[in-house]
Amino acid sequence: MKPVIEKLAKEGADAGKWILAEVDVDESPGIKDKHQVEYCPTLMPLRDKAEIPDSRRIGFDGDAAALEQYIKDQIAKG
Repeated sequence: MKPVIEKLAKEGADAGKWILAEVDVDESPGIKDKHQVEYCPTLMPLRDKAEIPDSRRIGFDGDAAALEQYIKDQIAKG
């Protein structure tokens, strides 16, 4: 997932509308606990320091187009 999401952040149609941040939950257990991350990978869109309701995505099946659509959907939640 990492190469796909990094490419979308830099070159996708919505590049510049969102920021990609990566957290190593083994090195930052406080963040893991605060946000109740149980599985990796977990995508958790935030807005104004809060998780966007019903937006968490766990896992990646290799479908880059679906991942891009997911990101567009989160941006559209405005």
